[in-house]
Amino acid sequence: MPSHVPPAGVWCPSITIFDPVTDKVDLENQARYFRYLSTTGLAGLVVLGTNAETMLLTREERKALIATARRAVGPSFPIMAGVGAHSTTQTLEFISDAATAGADSVLVLPNAYFGGATTPRVLETFYDQIAACSDLPIVIYNFPGVCNGVDLSSDFIEAMAKRHSNIVGVKLTCGSVAKITRLAAVLPKERFAVFGGQADFIIGGLSSGSSGCIAAFANVVPRCIVRINELYHQGKHKEALTLHQKTALAEQAIKGGIAPTKYAAAIHSATCVDEIRIQQDSRPLSSAYPMADNKTYEVNEKSASPSHEVYGEDQVIHRTRTESSFAHGQVHNADQLQRHLGNRQVQLIAIGGSIGTATFVSIANGLVKGGPGSLLLAYTIYSCMLGLVNNAMAEMASYMPVTGGFIRMAGHWVDPAMGFWAGWNFFLYEAILIPFEISALNLVLKYWSDDIPVAGVVAVCIVLYFSINAFVVKAYGEAEFWLALGKVLLILIVFSFTFITMVGGNPVKDAYGFRYWNNPGAFAEYNSTGHLGRFEGFLGCLWSAAFTIVGPEYLSMLSGEVKVPRIYLKNAFKVTYVRFAFFFIGSALCVGIVIPYNEKTLLDILAGNSGGGGSAAASPYVIAMRNLRISGLPHVVNALLCTSIFSAGNAYTYYGTRSLYGLALEGQAPKFLKKCTKKGVPFYCLLVTICFPFLGFLNVNAGSAKVLTWFINIITGAQIINYIVICITYLFFYRATKAQGVDRKAMPYYGYFQPYGTWISMIFLTLVLGCYGYGTFLPGNFTVDGLFTYYMMVFLAPIFFFGWKVLKKTKFVKPHEADLVWEKAYIDAYEASFAEETKGFWQEIVEMLMCGLKGRKKQSGYA
Repeated sequence: MPSHVPPAGVWCPSITIFDPVTDKVDLENQARYFRYLSTTGLAGLVVLGTNAETMLLTREERKALIATARRAVGPSFPIMAGVGAHSTTQTLEFISDAATAGADSVLVLPNAYFGGATTPRVLETFYDQIAACSDLPIVIYNFPGVCNGVDLSSDFIEAMAKRHSNIVGVKLTCGSVAKITRLAAVLPKERFAVFGGQADFIIGGLSSGSSGCIAAFANVVPRCIVRINELYHQGKHKEALTLHQKTALAEQAIKGGIAPTKYAAAIHSATCVDEIRIQQDSRPLSSAYPMADNKTYEVNEKSASPSHEVYGEDQVIHRTRTESSFAHGQVHNADQLQRHLGNRQVQLIAIGGSIGTATFVSIANGLVKGGPGSLLLAYTIYSCMLGLVNNAMAEMASYMPVTGGFIRMAGHWVDPAMGFWAGWNFFLYEAILIPFEISALNLVLKYWSDDIPVAGVVAVCIVLYFSINAFVVKAYGEAEFWLALGKVLLILIVFSFTFITMVGGNPVKDAYGFRYWNNPGAFAEYNSTGHLGRFEGFLGCLWSAAFTIVGPEYLSMLSGEVKVPRIYLKNAFKVTYVRFAFFFIGSALCVGIVIPYNEKTLLDILAGNSGGGGSAAASPYVIAMRNLRISGLPHVVNALLCTSIFSAGNAYTYYGTRSLYGLALEGQAPKFLKKCTKKGVPFYCLLVTICFPFLGFLNVNAGSAKVLTWFINIITGAQIINYIVICITYLFFYRATKAQGVDRKAMPYYGYFQPYGTWISMIFLTLVLGCYGYGTFLPGNFTVDGLFTYYMMVFLAPIFFFGWKVLKKTKFVKPHEADLVWEKAYIDAYEASFAEETKGFWQEIVEMLMCGLKGRKKQSGYA
């Protein structure tokens, strides 16, 4: 097609943004808006295409808008300029200005100010003169509604096109599909583009031969209109019609003119772009969106993202929301989850998910393999690498706090196949962690007795996990808040125990200090001897650190249920750095102080050879307390350890449920899993997740320690994969922000040292994953079950990724096509309408305590 004919597809006549104080055109925000529209898959922009605004602009303002559009979208993106005026001279002046400012073509209304006096001869003379003098290709604009009823016939348009080679198209805002049919029949598309003038008859126009449409509703849901066009041309007519029907219902609400169109764009589209705020017309919601049932119909733009390949009726969310629910912040998400988690709950839930069995029990595996020096070094290095991952995740999650967190970001910003792989990897990781925690609980309970029934413990845990997670998320958050407080208390107890006893504060009066760093030594040999053995010992500690140190992914998975996500999540991500340093590096230091790496009791437990009721105490701290003849405290620590382990299993049940729900939202899990209770709990996802704890019954016929080892090996590989996916996703996200001109410094959280920090962490984690099963390949160590447990998730990775990629024919997302808008409109609207005061962590704690005191006083008053 010659370059002078406007490209086929969907064009958007952009609204104009005004400063509400000065009533001048807001060119800064207008540039952001133009840039945003250019990334949504549109074929081009029509600047000055909304007649109700354009006719009121000065000549200088018109030129400024066209020039701003050209700077914003770059030199190659198609721009058409509206140049309608009441006289030939004025129209030619506007055309000259448009050419100077950078437009590629012009949209010309008839000069029909005097209505009935505008005869066919007048119209013919007008377009003859315009075509003879115009430096730009001309698109005729037939819009009787703004031209005093003057309606150009298809014969007239055909005659003008055949007479003048620079009349290259027409926009028909007359609702006549018949004109499209006739013009498409006589004028080939490579010579003349016929555009419908409204989105609600795009399929009718396409089926009649149109080149696309120029639709004002593209200001509100550009991707939806673009997707209808794509689906139709792909032959997916039924899917196109389904999306088209819902879009048409939504468009019906803005037929009143430019005011409701701008209102809809202000709350749905423009708020997605940096900090753009279109001045909303002072019309109440109900009048701006008139419907027979007094409700608002919305079309979800996410389902029309070009990066998605699966589109069905279930993926175009057709919701009704009342005026009051929007005004009072009750529209929480684009999905059915609800935002009920406060600041204190977010902070403690993050701890609950990151501190569990590994921190208090499994960390001993690393000590035995590498010694205290290697353990501390490995945990420090790995914490630094995870700090870099946290830096990347914090920026993405604070900017786009969506349900499903990083797994859905991978699908939207990298490749849908990446989202499929990441989602199922994370779900299996979380689901397998639940029976792991139950196995660990069985092991720790043996401190008191070997006769505690394994099956009974498993059954009780399953019932409790289901009960806590089956109700509103606020109840889960409250339960996890108190359980996580127990973990913090336990950390403080064992850290205090370490310091006090190492300086002599113990019954045997032994100020052992760093004795075990000298005897048996700071660096243990593992598998081999000498330097190689000590290096292999360090690798063993590194695997232990990879299993123990977690955090960023859990905060991202909370995103869809946090009250004020951008503030609360940003604060939680910042605290994560402290958590890495205090909880994980501190634990590695303390464990290496309180017991030697050759402690006999510990070695017997890890080998599965312990026999007596008290000898199975798996925690190195409990072992140290018994060695120092401290009575009482081991029982307290073991009791808190039980609540800590139970809390971790509870958290994994929550995260497994939410990850499965995120997959269902993207069409990568069965459709029925999208259903939620009225309280916003994905109940069917919970039912699937709760099946995995039944694996805990394996302990009935096998040693807990051996089953524990299987689970650790399987899920550590999955955990490292999660972080590699986060790094890849961030690199694509970073590339997209550069390509689309998005200012990262304006985001709620700005990640420093990017993208270099992410590259460093990704390379390091990839090496750790590749070497993870190193010991399996040593002479005499190879077993099939060992290879399977170490590399099961690595083997599944290409099956998940390439399987979905081939099945759905997905493609990697190009930087300029990445959907950086996505659900931002919903989140912005929710936060803007949030009725409650934003509260800090300690403020919420104080208020909670005050409420408790008032409650007690009230009860005593009644008594």
